[in-house]
Amino acid sequence: LERVFAPALHITAPTPRAIELLEARTKLTGEALSNGIDPTSYRRAAEKGESEIPTVLFVGRLDQEKRVDELIKAFAQLSPDVPARLEIVGDGSCREEWKTLAQQVGLTADRVTFRGYISEEELVEAYGRCAIFCMPGIAELQSLVTLEAMAAGKPVVCADAMALPHLCRPGQNGWLYEPGDVGELTLRLSTLLGDKAMRARFGQHSQQIANRHSMADTLDRFEEIYADALGLSDFAEDTEAAA
Repeated sequence: LERVFAPALHITAPTPRAIELLEARTKLTGEALSNGIDPTSYRRAAEKGESEIPTVLFVGRLDQEKRVDELIKAFAQLSPDVPARLEIVGDGSCREEWKTLAQQVGLTADRVTFRGYISEEELVEAYGRCAIFCMPGIAELQSLVTLEAMAAGKPVVCADAMALPHLCRPGQNGWLYEPGDVGELTLRLSTLLGDKAMRARFGQHSQQIANRHSMADTLDRFEEIYADALGLSDFAEDTEAAA
């Protein structure tokens, strides 16, 4: 990687954590620049409100590094007094294994749903009706799905790993938990499922954080980088004048 990227005038990666990994393992330096999202559709989905029975949502590939098995086990340990559903969106090599696990831990079809791949419209609807978004993955360099859920005004519960702490601020818009600690994950889910006011408060803060990752800001910065690489020193001033 160092050999290939050494001639580059400018290197970006989506999060400060990704830049840390780059600079720790190479002589390269870079700039953290979010991939960015357009929050418009997610904000509209949030206006519809969550479903009557609170839903915990996961979105992503169903592969080992996503640790969805931990989420399934944690959800199964919730008190019977806590009405909730688990919705799992995505597909991958572990899907059948994790469907079997859900049955083994006693999660019936009315409590857990494996939806597989869904359309963008269906995904936005899923963000809108969920009560909590959970990302148990341990290899996230940014996690756009977490960011999308936050744009929809949802509290998040995330593994304390890789770049997820850049999105989840404990006690402000959600909770982090130690990867592999199923009991702690159960506690974090239970706390939010039992407190609708906390979910609303955390969700508002999630939206504020997501607003800092707008696609418009990302594209503006990339245009500045390209202009600098091309030696167009007056590009920024010309752009501002045109605006």
